[in-house]
Amino acid sequence: MQQGMVLLYDFVLEEDEFCRLANVPHEEFLIWKDMGVVEPVTTEGEICFPAEALAKLVKAKKIQHDFELDFSGTSLVLDLLEEIALLRQKLKRYEND
Repeated sequence: MQQGMVLLYDFVLEEDEFCRLANVPHEEFLIWKDMGVVEPVTTEGEICFPAEALAKLVKAKKIQHDFELDFSGTSLVLDLLEEIALLRQKLKRYEND
């Protein structure tokens, strides 16, 4: 993904375009998809990928590179980061009550 690229939250991409923008080979994309890092949506009968999935894959690749993790380790880190974000939201709501 190019630096400075602005993602619209609601746009969707077909698989080939998604791979091109994420700068990942199709075979690697399939691994991320099988691990649940990239989840497709169905729009008007076609399977596409939302912009948020593109951002998540770029984040996954950065984590994988920076920490020299394999696919499953990277997936676990992403899951834990999402859980931390949810817990922080709950804590913030609790503190505001």
